[in-house]
Amino acid sequence: MSDFPLRSSRLTLFPTTLEIAIAARDDRAALARLLNARIPEEWPQDLFADTLDWAVQKATEHPDEMPWWVWYWVRHDPSNERVLIGNGGFKGPRNDAGAIEVGYGILEPFQRNGYATEAVRELVDWALAADPAIRQIAAETYPHLLPSIGVMEKLDMQYEGPGAGEGVVRYSVDRDRWQTVRTTKAPAP
Repeated sequence: MSDFPLRSSRLTLFPTTLEIAIAARDDRAALARLLNARIPEEWPQDLFADTLDWAVQKATEHPDEMPWWVWYWVRHDPSNERVLIGNGGFKGPRNDAGAIEVGYGILEPFQRNGYATEAVRELVDWALAADPAIRQIAAETYPHLLPSIGVMEKLDMQYEGPGAGEGVVRYSVDRDRWQTVRTTKAPAP
């Protein structure tokens, strides 16, 4: 994984490994050491706590696909300490239709600062460069999670309708639109 971690203006994004996945689930001190970051008391956020076992399972079953699963997001702003602020990533490599699905979560004290938009933008840019066969980027959320919908809209995703799970909605953007918007619009958190 020599191309990793990824870095944006304020974040360092670490793809999970089996060691990181186990530490994220079981050992805060080990996770802090592996990410070289403080782990806030709020870790993990309630909505994504169940993904910790899932990440260990994916790291065990598909170690060669690790960048296509969970990533951990560390704020590296020089004026602040390094701190784990959230996680997100993909629900696996592209499907047969050429689509990937992204998911994300930010700890409450760090929400509404543009971190999710910044991280997802970086992850999708990486994915499109890594796999030219990706044709669509999608995300799902609950309709009452307005900040999550805001992230999708800032990334130029359009509402599609109901998602795969009960009560969720789906947004997406195709590869060409993503790349056009990325070259004509300055990134904004």
